[in-house]
Amino acid sequence: MKRTMSLLVILTLSAALVPSAYAASGCSNATMKGNYIFDFKGWYPFVNAQGNLNLSRSAMVNYVGIGTFDGAGNFSTTFTACYNGTCAGNQTNSGTYSINPDCSGSMPLQAGSWLHRDRWP
Repeated sequence: MKRTMSLLVILTLSAALVPSAYAASGCSNATMKGNYIFDFKGWYPFVNAQGNLNLSRSAMVNYVGIGTFDGAGNFSTTFTACYNGTCAGNQTNSGTYSINPDCSGSMPLQAGSWLHRDRWP
C-alpha cells in the first residue's frame, strides 16, 4: 500500500511539473509536432437563422481520428465522423495552428461537408 501511494504521488507530481517545465522554457509551433489521436463527443445544436434552437435537427456527434502536426504551424487530420449514429469514415481536414510562448494556442477548424447537417440523414 505504501509503495502504491508513493508511486501515485510521484506520478501526480510529475504530471503537474511537466507543463510548467514547458512554460518556463517557452513554447512555439515546433513544440507541437507529430501525430495525436483525438475523440470528441458532444451535442451539435441546430440554430435557425432567427436564432431559435431546433431540437429535431440537433444531434449527438462523435469524431475519432488522428491529427498530424508538422512543427511549423500546419496540421492535417483523418477521422470518422458520426452524426446521430450514422458514421462516415475517411474524412479529412487541414489548416494551421499557432502555439503561444505560454503554451496556449489556437487551431481554427474549417467546416467541411462532414460538418453540415444536410450531409446526414
